[in-house]
Amino acid sequence: MLTYEIGTSGQSLRFTDAVLDHFDAYRQLLPGSREAGGHLFARVEDNLVEIVHASGPEPKDLRSRLLFAFRKKAAQRIIDARFAKGEHYVGDWHTHPEDIPSPSGIDQTTMASRFKRSDHGLRSMIFCIVGRSPFPEGLAVLVHNGVLGVRLTSASG
Repeated sequence: MLTYEIGTSGQSLRFTDAVLDHFDAYRQLLPGSREAGGHLFARVEDNLVEIVHASGPEPKDLRSRLLFAFRKKAAQRIIDARFAKGEHYVGDWHTHPEDIPSPSGIDQTTMASRFKRSDHGLRSMIFCIVGRSPFPEGLAVLVHNGVLGVRLTSASG
């Protein structure tokens, strides 16, 4: 498990081992590896946001070495199915073919847009970029409020 403190909110963000294993399975370790990605689902209790499931990639997603995009209708079906299981859609994840990942300009624009266009009651959404290095160094975790994205630092590994 990995845990991150969410600024001064008093909340913690925790990734289960199953989610980290899912991320790890899609790291772009080979020269021909394509980007992968999906959605993040959480259970929220008191001051803990626990990421319990990471979806994707799906068969019809658009994937290349430097691009990932999911199909909107398929994404909504996944979000609805996970919500029926008591899991809330809280953000997205994707891979980068770099050791220590950082968001590109396109990523920043996408995060802001996703926050603004999603139907949710969240103050911010979570976005993860999975790099090639072992976690936590190889995992960029950001919270984005539609205007600003802030990278979190791991509190425990």
